[in-house]
Amino acid sequence: MESDLFDMVPSRKFTPEIAHLVMMLDVSKKRIVDTLSSLSLYELDYCLTGQTPTIATLLKHMVAVEEWFQVISFLNRDFNEEEKRLWSSAMPGKGALLDRTIKDNEFIFYAHLWNHTRKKTLQFFAQRDDQWLYSKNSQKYNHYFGWFHLMEDHLCHFGQIKMIRNRIPGKESGL
Repeated sequence: MESDLFDMVPSRKFTPEIAHLVMMLDVSKKRIVDTLSSLSLYELDYCLTGQTPTIATLLKHMVAVEEWFQVISFLNRDFNEEEKRLWSSAMPGKGALLDRTIKDNEFIFYAHLWNHTRKKTLQFFAQRDDQWLYSKNSQKYNHYFGWFHLMEDHLCHFGQIKMIRNRIPGKESGL
């Protein structure tokens, strides 16, 4: 986002409603990235219990869900086999978010992944208008709801990440 974070000024690159949605998506992403960028590999891969995901898993999940919303919203389909292979470990499903293979990557890895995904999202949004935003997708809800839900999902997981971070032994709380 080019404007100051606290200005909340929508970009003129998009139609008005899409611009507001993009602004909210970008502000929430920036808050998450700015807050988590200093986490160590230990913190990213720390497992609170056997029944909770790691911060790294939740970060990859946020990117995976955005990728999934892209194919639903902009390509009007579900993941193909290659996309399933790439993202399934970070997608909702039986035990998927407990996958312990998502590890050993510094924060910058997840930030680059998310930046690449968001760049594609913004390119897709730039090709759409507000009428499209309110049209139904293949999942039977409108695109606005889907992308608002994505932001809601990101912010819920951000709270979960803060809770995990504050329970890492020997670490100061306060994220």
